Formats: sequence, structure tokens, C-alpha cells
Amino acid sequence: MVSISAQGVDLNVTLPSDIHHLSKLRFLDLRRNRITGPLPQALFPELKTLLVDRNSFTGVPPNILALMPMLTKLTLNDNVELKEWELPAARSPHSQLQVFEARNASVAGTLSLFLRSGSAHPNLVRLLLANNRLAGQVMFSSTMLRYLDLSHNMLTGTIEFITGLPNVQELRLHDNAFTGVLPDFSKLWRLRVLTLSQNQFTGIVPVSLINHGGLTSVSLTENLFQGPLPEFPRSVQTDVAHAAYWGSFCRPEPGPCQERVVLLLLIAAAFQFPVSLATSWKGNDPCAGWLGVYCDNSTGEIIGINLSHLALNGTISPVFGALRSLQALLLGGNNLAGVVLQSLLRLQSLRVLDVSDNAAPEDMPHFRSSVLILARASREPKAHGYRPKVAGKPLVISI
Repeated sequence: MVSISAQGVDLNVTLPSDIHHLSKLRFLDLRRNRITGPLPQALFPELKTLLVDRNSFTGVPPNILALMPMLTKLTLNDNVELKEWELPAARSPHSQLQVFEARNASVAGTLSLFLRSGSAHPNLVRLLLANNRLAGQVMFSSTMLRYLDLSHNMLTGTIEFITGLPNVQELRLHDNAFTGVLPDFSKLWRLRVLTLSQNQFTGIVPVSLINHGGLTSVSLTENLFQGPLPEFPRSVQTDVAHAAYWGSFCRPEPGPCQERVVLLLLIAAAFQFPVSLATSWKGNDPCAGWLGVYCDNSTGEIIGINLSHLALNGTISPVFGALRSLQALLLGGNNLAGVVLQSLLRLQSLRVLDVSDNAAPEDMPHFRSSVLILARASREPKAHGYRPKVAGKPLVISI
């Protein structure tokens, strides 16, 4: 016997342990039944297709792929009684697996050992693992993969890995904990469907995505995107209006952001668009409660920036030099690269510059003697309560 098809016949059994006697089996379809117990620890040396969706299995052998070395298609979707299990580590460099589906199947752990940077399953075309408990970062590449669904998990880190999937057509990553800016989409020319909603992406939606010629559907809502509202072609179904309603982008309609917003977003870009700023730097008025931004109420000019001790990474942007009314720039206690830019010398109103407790400053410019410079690299206690007066009123910024 080489083929068994028992789909939807209301089987209410446990698979027998002697099922391994069917050693010549190549196709087994048991979908939509009520089969219970664990999948058997049985060797099927010639099995190519195993379909067991929508049953009540309780366990998966940890070496399931090693038991079926010729397997090309495995689907385990909607087995809600499964005990938590991890994806099997790849053992063979010659995996034949093309389709692996385990949506809503209690999968936990990470993708790293299963994919092994993409070399473990070189023929994989379809990988669907939605609605599980996968965690950690995703790092792999594949020239064969067409459909990837990792939605409704607990995955973290950036999605830079998608640039290594040049032939992907559907990419569903919504409802995770991904962070960072979106990567370049210009080489993903086959991409048609992209879902990124319900994550913590920051920064500006890249032009390479907006101008992508083949997209039919894009979901971006419930993230921390900033900058102008992206304008996709009418042929693309999007939720950008909904995203804007919930606080993404500087304004709810197409058009440029206010000039001060543009400058501050360029500064945030040098800090790699951190979540700490993205959660606060919303809307089109930086004087409306933006974290660490202080304005002169009479002129609307930015006169102070205090971003101390926010675990910021990256560099100090030369754009700070364009904030001509800036009197206090406090960046101490972060992880910024040790360069204080010459552009800060343009700030004729500057009174305090704190870059202490970062990397040791290199080539510190020669500021006017009236500017208080704090640039030590050690973690010594700082003074508190510096009060530069602005327009007759005190601006209180702790340093």
C-alpha cells in the first residue's frame, strides 16, 4: 500500500504503534478527523506527503523529519490539543521538504535550528507557522520561498531577513513584537501581499515599498511609523488611513510634515528611530508634549532638547545645527558614537551641551567660552537643576 486517504471520515481513534509496518507508504491524508494521542514514533522511509490537519493529536515526535527523510509536504494545522513542542532541528543537508504548515499547533521555541540560516531546507516553498508561540529573532535566507506566514507569534528584532527572500510573494508578519525600521523592498519584485500590522516598527515607510510595482495588499496599522502618510497606488489595498487615525504619521492626510518635525525625525533617524521616541514623537507639532522637546511658548521655536539616559544608539545628527534657537542640548547617558559635530558651532544661542557618559568624544569642536560643556565618558554623578532662562521664563532641564 502506497497511499491512504481518509479525509473527513470522522475517525475517532489513536494511531497504532505498528503503523510502521506500512513502510512503502508515500501518501497519508488524515485531515478533519478526531484522531487523538501522539503522532507515532515510526519510520516511513518513502513517505512524501503527510496531512493531519484538524485533529486532536497530543504530541509530535521531536525527530519527525528524520523519521520521514523523503517528505516533501507536511501539514499539522489546527491541532489545538498538541502539547507545546519545538520545531525539529535540521539534521540532513539534503532535505526534500517543500511545504511545512503548522498553524495553530502549539509550536514554541525559535526558528533558528529548524531553518539553520536557510541552508537546512533549500527546497522550502511554503512555510506557514501562524498563531503559535515562536519567539526570538528571525535570521535566514531562501531563494525558493514563496509564502511565509509567521503572524500571531512573539517574534522580535528587525525584519532585515526579508531582503534575503527575493522570490517571496506573500509575507505575513503581523501581530508579533518586531521592531526597527523597514528594510529596502526594491529587490522583492515578486511580493504581492505584505502584512506588518500590530508590531513596533518605527521610522518612515520607505519609498521602495510605496513605489513597489507588484503589490496588491499592504497592512501597516498599529505600529509606530512616523513621517508623512504614504501614498500607495489605487490598485493597492491598504490600511494607512486607519494607521493614521491611531497615531501613525505626522498628519492624517497626504502631504509634507511641518519643518520642525522633519528636522527632529532626521535626528531620530541618526538614533535609529528608537521606540522610546516613536511612542512620543507623534503628530505634526513637536511642541505638543514630545518627549525631551522644549519650546518657547511665544515663538514656537525649539529651545531645549533633553534626551538623556534613554539608551539611545547611533550618532549625533548634524541636523541639530539647524535648530538655531537651541539653548540646551542634553544627550548624556546614552550609547552614542563619540563624535561631536562641527555643525553644533552654528548654534549661537547654545548655553549647555551634555554628551557625557557616551563614547569618549573625538575632536571636540572649540565652542565659545560661555557654553557649558559636559563631555566626560565616565559614569560620575551629574549636577541637577540647570535653569537656562528663555524669554524671561525658566526652562527646567535636569542634567
